[in-house]
Amino acid sequence: MTGALLICLLTAWLPRADGVADAADAYRAEQYAHAANLYAELAGAEPDPTRAAVLHTNAGTSAARADKLGEAVWQLRRARQLAPRDAIAATNLDRVRALLGEGESEAVRFTESLLALPLALTRDESSTLAAGLAGLALLLLAIMRVAGRGRRGLWLAGGLVVLALTWQGAARLAWEREEARAIVIGDVVSGHTEPDERSEVLFRLSAGTTVVAEEQRREWRLVESAAGARGWVPANEVRPLAR
Repeated sequence: MTGALLICLLTAWLPRADGVADAADAYRAEQYAHAANLYAELAGAEPDPTRAAVLHTNAGTSAARADKLGEAVWQLRRARQLAPRDAIAATNLDRVRALLGEGESEAVRFTESLLALPLALTRDESSTLAAGLAGLALLLLAIMRVAGRGRRGLWLAGGLVVLALTWQGAARLAWEREEARAIVIGDVVSGHTEPDERSEVLFRLSAGTTVVAEEQRREWRLVESAAGARGWVPANEVRPLAR
């Protein structure tokens, strides 16, 4: 893996410092796959979202260095779920996607950016924002009632309520869409017509590809690719982004 993928070594404030130090030592020794596993294990056990995001970022960066690009995408996407405005996770994810050769037209990128706009806030932050807007509207109505006038204020309060409801609905849909997705972890995964390796192969997906994860049946999961292809893949070859 080439490129300047930087790693955060914020061991001073992370719990289980010995584990973090072991992971950092493995990274410095260029044992990137081992470092990725150690950071991922720490991230899974970390209850604090901000600290977990740092650990997922480190796991993703280490996995990218080890050429485990599917694992890298999943870890970095997970970091961005927990800390949407983390610049390091965003930068490293873009670099991994570039290595995977992912490219989109300007129109597709613009549409995706609009749909993903609510993901710039966590679920809790979106709920707080919507509640704040609704509270501001109620305060404005109360002021207008005391003043005994202010039709313009009434329109403004109504607009704030509409904005709060719109944002809350958009955020819910965006997060449901995000958490319905899964990342292909295996190098190449075949999509079958049935949950059986002997069934017809419909398509193949490379590591790091984002799919929509649907039902799981035994050791198989039904997925849909961005191109609309649907098929069954081994469940251990794709990992859902749902928390």
